[in-house]
Amino acid sequence: MSKLNALATTLIRSPILWGAAISFCFFALIHGGVIADVNVVRYLAGHWVEYVEVVMFCVGMAALLLKAGDFVKQRRHVGHQWLEPIPEGGQNPA
Repeated sequence: MSKLNALATTLIRSPILWGAAISFCFFALIHGGVIADVNVVRYLAGHWVEYVEVVMFCVGMAALLLKAGDFVKQRRHVGHQWLEPIPEGGQNPA
């Protein structure tokens, strides 16, 4: 695997990247006026500490979703037979 592919894979699998992107979109909706509920603005965008809390929540949820995806991917391969069956007469010790 080339270094560029490894870097791309690392970035795509990064919960910090996905959490930051989700929280950015969420706050863009709030500041764009799409989400105008008083309670949402008050409790999720009223102070800089609340911004940090929402970003940390989004990063945590992204990490959990990425781990759930890994779990599903690994679960599909549980029944797969990775080794060949033992040949008749046993294996060659050499």
